[in-house]
Amino acid sequence: MLTDHRFATPEFAVLAAPSGRYNAGYIAIRNGAEGHRALAWWTERCLEFCPNVPTNGACGDQKYLEQLPALFDGIRVSACKGLNAGPWNIEGYRVAARDGAVRLDDDELLLFHFQGLQIYGARLFDLYAGHMKVPMEAARHIYHPYLRRLRAAIEELRQASPGFRFGIDPLFKHPLRMANQARRLALGISNLRFA
Repeated sequence: MLTDHRFATPEFAVLAAPSGRYNAGYIAIRNGAEGHRALAWWTERCLEFCPNVPTNGACGDQKYLEQLPALFDGIRVSACKGLNAGPWNIEGYRVAARDGAVRLDDDELLLFHFQGLQIYGARLFDLYAGHMKVPMEAARHIYHPYLRRLRAAIEELRQASPGFRFGIDPLFKHPLRMANQARRLALGISNLRFA
């Protein structure tokens, strides 16, 4: 099973051709002969050539996914908006909390891809270090609960391992990032949050 990017804005839609229709953040493969063949084929392609930026028709591990439906039987594309949602499509949904769950339009949010999230300290985060401001309802219902859990996990790691810093890169140590944050703040697209 594959998940479409479902790019919501023109700024993201231009990425469809170079990066691929499907997002590799979530893929389900049935444990059977055809699933194993598809996985082996995809693995081989990624080991052969897996560029970080779009190059010669490849883009990381995901551009290859476009070929799977033509090569293998049983490939399905999920219709669920709540599966593998992310910054690239969140602006296209009504985000709300209903019936004890976060909903994207009428679909329950099952998996959110926090692409672009930056951790600058135990309490300082950038929700999305890109060109868009995260919509208020998405920040409230998706990002803020996640940041509370992330902050608790960082604290737990620091309790177990004093001085823990893996993955945490203070903003003040990077003048270019600070200048970029100031520019984004001036443009009204800053996603910095204290949690």
